[in-house]
Parts: sequence; C-alpha cells; structure tokens
Amino acid sequence: MLEIEGCREIGVNVEVASDEYVPLIVTTSPGPLGVSYFTVGDGVTSLVEVKIEQVSRLIRELALVAFQDLVAYSEPRDVVVGEGLPLVALSSVPGFRAHVDSAVKVGLSADAVRVDWSGGTEIDTVIRQDRLVFLVGRGQLLGVIVTRLSSRDLDCVRQHARHS
Repeated sequence: MLEIEGCREIGVNVEVASDEYVPLIVTTSPGPLGVSYFTVGDGVTSLVEVKIEQVSRLIRELALVAFQDLVAYSEPRDVVVGEGLPLVALSSVPGFRAHVDSAVKVGLSADAVRVDWSGGTEIDTVIRQDRLVFLVGRGQLLGVIVTRLSSRDLDCVRQHARHS
C-alpha cells in the first residue's frame, strides 16, 4: 500500500474533471511533473491511479479510471484531521511504479464521491486540501473523498458504474 508519512500545507486549488472516458480526475498541480505511479484495483473492473511528485513526495493527481458499481456513501468518524497534501514514503513506490490488488468501492452523496480501497481497514486520519479529503488508516492511503462536485460530475460518475 501507499505509505503516508504526514502532510504538508500548501496553497493549491484542487481541480476536478470527468468525461465519457474517465469517471473522475482530481489534480493538485497545474503542470507536468516527474511522477511515480501507484495503482490500486483489479485492473479489469476497478482501477485508481495516483501520481506522486518525486521531489516533494506530494500526491499531485488521482484518477478513478474504472469501478464496478456504486455502494452506500459513508463519512469517516472519530478521526484525526490534518491539513494539506499527504507526504508519501517513496519506498512504497519502488521503481517509480507500484500496484496493489484490492477492491475499489465508490459511493456518492448529494455533492461528493468517496473512492475507497480500505478493504475494511479502519480510517483513523483524514488529510484535507480544499475539496479533497485523503483517507488514511494505519499510515496507509486507503481512499479519498472529493466534495463540492457539480451535478454534471456526479452524473458522469454514475454513468460509469458497471453493474454486474
């Protein structure tokens, strides 16, 4: 899993996009970067890609590429809250690329989407940056919540659900 060593407060806006090919892309950097890639999912019915800037060790982009279907949305409770972007231990992405096979679950609320690959591991920390909330448990990134989504973005995510 992607190991998180803390967080760093920085002044960036979170940009969100969705289209007919990719349900959700969240960006925290305006330009191209030298990045490491972390992917999670089964690669067929679910896939999330995370791009980590190598120099700063900050998460700069997250893409929900594929998911099976929608599940009930839930908010994490009784958690420690940090502000900024997560600092990634680059040792958890050896060779600039790492993949973990894990089920990815997606839930929607009235204006948010939760992308979760925790597999039942308890979320004990959240790290907030603008409209992006990183879900951390036992020092590992286990999901994200993207808030303040437009109805168009939510509809786009709904349309990508692949029902069994």
